[in-house]
Amino acid sequence: MSGRPPADIEFKAGRAALKDKTVTSDARKGYLKFGITPERLICVQWRPRDSSAYEDEYYFAPGDLKFVKVPACKTGRMYYLYFSDSNQREFFWSQEPNQANDANIEKAIKAIETYVPDQDL
Repeated sequence: MSGRPPADIEFKAGRAALKDKTVTSDARKGYLKFGITPERLICVQWRPRDSSAYEDEYYFAPGDLKFVKVPACKTGRMYYLYFSDSNQREFFWSQEPNQANDANIEKAIKAIETYVPDQDL
């Protein structure tokens, strides 16, 4: 896919941390945003809902982002960002009240994840 970048997607999501093979959720409510920068990088940002300032920002070259659903999660609403160059993982859990929207959110993220910018822009 090339041409125009896909639209940004922001949804309600919390942070989580992996320790000793257990993922523990941070109780804070937040937003997770995926988008394409003017420099054609993929940007993933997390902020608490009571702040407009992003606490975490991650940048990926096109093709380097992996946003993976955690298969062992009982609710199926836990995800992680995978950094292929370091095997680092950052965990997030969906806080969207309507689980029926999860497929649409995942589809929008997949469009950003697989976006390939035109080379001549």
